Amino acid sequence: MVPSVKGSIFEGLLDDLRQAVARGCGDLEELRDLLDDKERDLLDGRVSTLQWVPVRTYAAFLEYLARIEGGADRRRYLRQRGARACDRLLGGVYKAYKVEPGSWGKRTGDIMIGMGKLLYNFTTWSFRDAGTGVYEIRCQDAEDLPDCAVDTAHGFIERYAETAAGRPVTVTASRPQRGTIVFTVQAR
Repeated sequence: MVPSVKGSIFEGLLDDLRQAVARGCGDLEELRDLLDDKERDLLDGRVSTLQWVPVRTYAAFLEYLARIEGGADRRRYLRQRGARACDRLLGGVYKAYKVEPGSWGKRTGDIMIGMGKLLYNFTTWSFRDAGTGVYEIRCQDAEDLPDCAVDTAHGFIERYAETAAGRPVTVTASRPQRGTIVFTVQAR
C-alpha cells in the first residue's frame, strides 16, 4: 500500500497552487521539474474527492506552496492552511462531521479521529480525555507523514476543536517518535 491522502485534501491544495501561480507567486514549470511523471499528471489534471494521492506527492505540492506563499513563518502558514481546509471540508463533502459550538468532548474527539481515518490511508488515530479539560489526539503509524502535513493537521485540529468548544483552544503537536504524533488540545 502506498501511503496516501484523500483527494478531498489534495483538491484544495491544487486549487490554491493554481491560484498562486495565476497571481504570479510561483511557476508551474519550476514545480514540474521537482515531480515525477505521475505527479506531473496530477498537476495537469483533475483530482477526484475519493481518489488517493500519494503522501509524497501531497508533501511536494504543499512544500512548494509554503515556499512561494508562506513567507517567514512557514509553520504558521501551514497551520492556517489546515484551518482553511477544515472550513472547506466541513462546509462541503464532510459536512456531516460538523459540530455545534459547546459540544467539545469525547464524541467530538471520536468524530475527529474518524476524519483522520478517512483522510489518511496509512495512519491509526486515537483520542483520550487526559483530564482537567485536556484532550489528546494520537496519530500512530505516521512514519511517512511529513512535517508539513503535521503542521496542516495541527491547524485543522485547532479549528475543529475551537468550533466544537465554542471558544479558543490551545493545541500543541509533538513527535515523540518518528511514527507517533501527539496533538494536545486544551480549551482556554
